[in-house]
Amino acid sequence: MSSTTSKKITPQIRQSQFPEEFKMMGDNALICVHCNHTVDWTKKTTLTDHLTSAKHLECKLRKPSDKVQMTLEATVAQLDNKQQMIMDFTEMMTQCNIPLEKRDKMNSWLQKYVPNSGSIPMANTLRQNYLPEVLKKNKNAIKEKIKGQPLSIIIDSSPDKLSRNVVNTIVNGGISGERFLIDGFLEK
Repeated sequence: MSSTTSKKITPQIRQSQFPEEFKMMGDNALICVHCNHTVDWTKKTTLTDHLTSAKHLECKLRKPSDKVQMTLEATVAQLDNKQQMIMDFTEMMTQCNIPLEKRDKMNSWLQKYVPNSGSIPMANTLRQNYLPEVLKKNKNAIKEKIKGQPLSIIIDSSPDKLSRNVVNTIVNGGISGERFLIDGFLEK
């Protein structure tokens, strides 16, 4: 091949020569559809060598569902769903008065019966990273419930399981009569 014809070759031309095998990425790159791997397009022999390589043939034989590369939007959506599942799990545990430590003991059961439960972190991570957000959400919901109602505030000091005094602030919502724990802190 002369040097004048090689200057006219573009990635688009190479992609049109192998339409089922390669796709364009940007303006100057070809990617193998089966391997999700960029390939040098400047020489046709490089492309044909890739198509006959063992790795390419192995990737080509995989099921279509195994080959699909997730888009950025799909990845972000999946991460959002995972975060929401963890938040919902933490909120469910707190609403049912189940200590977060029980999550660690139910690990094998979760893995056996709950799909994607491996993404639910252990109790310490739930307590540090997710519980504050759940508490903030619940406080906001309580504020909306008691907004504009007559209130009574009860402050109580009671010991925790380590015999330390914990001061609890409880709000009694006037008309509905519901009681809400607003705050709890250790006395010094």
